[in-house]
Order: sequence, then structure tokens, then C-alpha cells
Amino acid sequence: MRKISLIIALTFVVVFISQAQILQEDFSTLTNGDNTTTSGAGVAWTGDSNFPTVSSAYQAGGAVKLGTSSKAGSIISKVLDLSVNGGKFNVSFDVKGWTTVEGSIKVTVTGLTAQTVTYTATMASTAFENKVLSFTGGTANSTVTIETTAKRAYIDNVNVYISCTASNIAFATPTVTKFTGDAAFTQTPTSLNTTSPFTFASSATSVATVNATTGLVTVVGIGTSTITASQITDGTYCASSAGYTLNVTAPPTLTVTDVTNPSLTADAGKSVSQVINISAVNLTTNLGLAITGANASLFSLSQYSITQTGGNVPNTSVTITYSPTAVGNHSATLTMASTGAIDLSRSLTGTATIASGLNELSNPLNVFVENKNIRFNAGAGETIDIYNAIGQKLVHGLTVEGFNSIPMTGQGVMLVRVGNRTTKVIL
Repeated sequence: MRKISLIIALTFVVVFISQAQILQEDFSTLTNGDNTTTSGAGVAWTGDSNFPTVSSAYQAGGAVKLGTSSKAGSIISKVLDLSVNGGKFNVSFDVKGWTTVEGSIKVTVTGLTAQTVTYTATMASTAFENKVLSFTGGTANSTVTIETTAKRAYIDNVNVYISCTASNIAFATPTVTKFTGDAAFTQTPTSLNTTSPFTFASSATSVATVNATTGLVTVVGIGTSTITASQITDGTYCASSAGYTLNVTAPPTLTVTDVTNPSLTADAGKSVSQVINISAVNLTTNLGLAITGANASLFSLSQYSITQTGGNVPNTSVTITYSPTAVGNHSATLTMASTGAIDLSRSLTGTATIASGLNELSNPLNVFVENKNIRFNAGAGETIDIYNAIGQKLVHGLTVEGFNSIPMTGQGVMLVRVGNRTTKVIL
């Protein structure tokens, strides 16, 4: 049963100290009767989980009446561990008497000297009196007995607690994100309690395990776990705990298909291209591409950044172009990177040969002309260049896989170059 006097007392306590509750009972389940009339507490109460043993106890509308007109009454608590906080604890309760005060209230704790308190409130008043008794020397496996010394009284809001200061235990980072395969890590909380050691636990050991003593966290699998650190009271600071959320996801992965290490051949002063396909999953940032190395300036890309959507990059074609300026062998490195992902690199090699003229016909292609279309078979991504008889470039592009057909408008002798293969046709 709640009363104005109790609310005021609790407000004062919250401002200045903290309480570590050992037992709380507000008798709210005792809904029969009342505590303001002489006929309002006639239904016997047989106890509950907090007070399993009672004698001459009666329901009184959110409180319990102890005793009758001819004998005292009592309630005995469940077994409590009162050894915490060095055995220092408090017993608080609200009390008021019958039509007149018929005796005192006696509180007995296992193995300790009983304490008796007096009071003046009676049933004529709606307000109870709050009493707080302090004990030392508490032990495990103790009980608390509250009884009248003579006849009747009403009891409400029993609390057994220790008074302590909040330790303010906390983690600096409330949420941590890791990938499967990441190294073990530790996040140690701060606390005003510098005496009691931390004890760590993981809520989901299929996601992460934690060393109970050191707090070293080992990532196990995908999912979410709460890592908790706890401290017992040291006699000054309350027992307390704090936690942080650990989210574990699959690592970002970059993939290149079609070719392992691109190798391109072109005549000096000309260009040749090759297409690679790139995809990625679980990214947190866009995918960046870069070419480095001694001959990086001879290689270029069709794009240097690929935007991720929802962490993914769908299969994306990127064209690598090799444009040598002099005969020789050239090399560079193509690197693909995204935050958190393992960089993916490919070696680029280029071979520049002496430029072949109209009369140099090597590696002839199987090319034929039909209805003013130059037709041939080729692989995907090869460079196609078509020149007229005076060396003018009429067509430049990339081939598709299989059959290719290039419409032409001119006439005469044409030089057709696909990759490093060359032939001529007549339109």
C-alpha cells in the first residue's frame, strides 16, 4: 500500500544514496479488507514467497495486520544472505496501531540482537510511520522476523537493504562492431569501485566468448551478444553491472572474375583494352580502384570508384586500357579497396611492339564482308580498330563474345585489327 509519508522518504533516499535491495514486500496482493476500521481485517493471510511463515496475520487492504485482541502476531522472511556489505544492512517498514497503540514492534534477525521500536500512529490516521533499523554482523542463511510485542498492529512496505554508493560502472563504447575472423579484443569498464574485481559474461557464446576475469572477447560467429561486466559490493559501493552490445557480421569481400592478372599487348603509340568484372558484399564504404607502380601512367581505368548499395556491389564491368608510348615491357598494380575489407590486387602487364603498318599482316583473322558489314569472331573485351587505305582510323571499340558485325559506309581496302591480330578486307 502506498502512502504520502513513504513517497517523501524514498525521494530523499534517491537523491543522496543508493539502495541495494535484498527483500521488498509491499503487500499489494492482500486486496481484502482495510486498515482503517476495526472490522476491516478479518481474512487470514497465509504468507507468500517473501514471508512464507506467518502467525496471526490478516489481510488489511494492501497491508498486513499482525495479532488479535488476545495475542501477538508475526511474519518471518524467507532465507536471506545478509553477509554482503560486510554484514551491514537495514530493515525498513511502515507501521500503525489499532484504535490505540497496544505495544511495540520487535525485529529479530538470525544470530543478532533483536531491536524493538515504538510508534504513535493508529488506524484513525491514513498515514503510517516509517521505521528504519540498522544491523551489523549479518550472515548467510538468515531470516528476519517482524512481530508485535502485544496484540495488534498494521505493517506495510517491508524492505531489507544495504545502503551504498553507486559505482557508476560504465563502458566507454556502448556498441562494438566486429567481423568474423577479427582478432580478440578487450574493452574494460570504468568504476568508482576500485576494490572489487570485474566478472565478465557473454549473452550469446555462439557469437562471442569472453574471459570471465580479463574481459578478453573472442569472436565466434555472426550475430549479436551483450558483454556484461559485474562487481560485487565492497562495503561502500553497491554491487553493479554494465554491458555493451557486440555486433558481428561477415567481413567485406571483394571478387574479380574473368581474369587473374590482365596481360595486354599493343603497338607503341596505340591502345588496347581488356574488361574485368568486379563484385563485392558486406561493404561499409564505396569500392575504390587505383593503379600504382613504375608504369602506372600507361594504364587507365574506365572508373575509379564503384558505389555500394546496402553493402553490396553487383557484378560491374571495368575496362583496363593499356596505352604504351614506346616499345618494351611494362607493369603496374591494380588495387581494389574498401574500409574493413582485405585489399584485392591484380598485376597488370603490358607488351608494346613496333607499330605495324598497312603492309604488316600478322596473325590474320577470319574476317569476311557481307552487305557492307565486316564480320568476324572474337572474345569479349578485345579492342577493334578499322583503318582505311591511307591509315585513317574509322572504327574503335570493344568486341563482344562470339560473332561481331561492324557496319561500314566506305569502300576500298580496309585494315582490321582485333587485339594484336590484323588482316585486311576489301569493301
